[in-house]
Amino acid sequence: MRHTHEPSDDFVAKLEREITREVRRRHQPMPWPQWLPQTRLAATLALIALMVASMGIGAAAMAAGYAAQGNERRNQLTTSYEQRADLARQRLAIANDELKAAERQVSVGMATAMSVLEGRMKVAEADAQLKSLQLQLEEIRITGLEPRNEASAPRVAGRDFVSERLRIEMSVPEMALSLEQEHVRDAQNRFAVGMADGVDVESASVRMIEMQTALLTFRKKLDIRQKFLVGPVDAVETELRILEAEAEQRTKSIAPKLALARKEVDRLTGRVDIGAATRVDVSLATLKRLQLETDLAKADLDLSLVRQRIAQHRSGR
Repeated sequence: MRHTHEPSDDFVAKLEREITREVRRRHQPMPWPQWLPQTRLAATLALIALMVASMGIGAAAMAAGYAAQGNERRNQLTTSYEQRADLARQRLAIANDELKAAERQVSVGMATAMSVLEGRMKVAEADAQLKSLQLQLEEIRITGLEPRNEASAPRVAGRDFVSERLRIEMSVPEMALSLEQEHVRDAQNRFAVGMADGVDVESASVRMIEMQTALLTFRKKLDIRQKFLVGPVDAVETELRILEAEAEQRTKSIAPKLALARKEVDRLTGRVDIGAATRVDVSLATLKRLQLETDLAKADLDLSLVRQRIAQHRSGR
C-alpha cells in the first residue's frame, strides 16, 4: 500500500517529462533575435556597416567643426578688411574734397593747374586702394582665407583676382606718369624763360622715367601672370620672373638718379670755387651719390642672382 505522502505514478511520470523537456531546451542553441542578421555573413556585414556609419558620423562631426572654424575665420577676415575699406573710403572722400578745393582755387587764379594734377594723383591713389580692398573682400567671402597676391596663385571661382588687382594698382603709376610729364613741361617752360636751371628739368625727367619704369613693370607682371595661367611657365619660375621684373625696375630707376647725383656733385664742386656752395653741400651730395651707387650695385647683384636661379630652375626641369 502506497504511503499517503508519496507521489503518485502519474505525478512522477509528468515530472520526468517536464525535466526532460527543460534539459533539452537548455542544450539547444540560443535563438537569434529577429532584429539581428540571421547568418554569420550577414552579421559581419552589419558590423562593417555599423563601423562605417560610426566613421561617417565622426567625419561629419569633424567636418562640422572645421566648417565652424572656417566660418569664424572668414568672419574675422571680413570684419578686418571691411574696416580697412571704410578707412580707404574716408581717405577717398577727403582726397576728392581737396581736389575740388584745388579746382576752385585754380578757377579764381589762386593756384596753378599743377595743384589740380597733384589732387587727381591723391584721388587716384585713394581710389585704387579702396578698389583693391573691395576685391580682397570679395575673395575672402569666397575662400574664407587671406587674399593671395602671388603671381602663381590659382584662380578663385573662375576669377583672376591677382590680375584684377594688378590692373587697379597700375592706375596709380599711370596717373603719376601724367603728373611727372606735366612737371617736365613746366620745368622746361621755366627754364626757357630763365626761371629754372637745367637741374630742375633733369630732376623732373628722372621722376618721369621712374614712373615709366614702374608702369612697364606692372605690364610685365600682368604678362607673367597670364603665362602662368595659360601653362607654359610653372609656379616657381613665375615667382622668379616677378623678382626679376622688380630687380630690373630698381636698376632702371636708380641709374638715372645716380647719373643726376654725379652731375650734382660736379656742379656743387664747381660752385665751391666761386663761393656759391660750401664743402658741406658737396659732402652731402657725395654721400647721396655713394648711397645710390650702393643701391645700384645691390640691385644689379639681385638681378644677376635671380637670373641665375631662373637658369638653374629651367635646367633642372
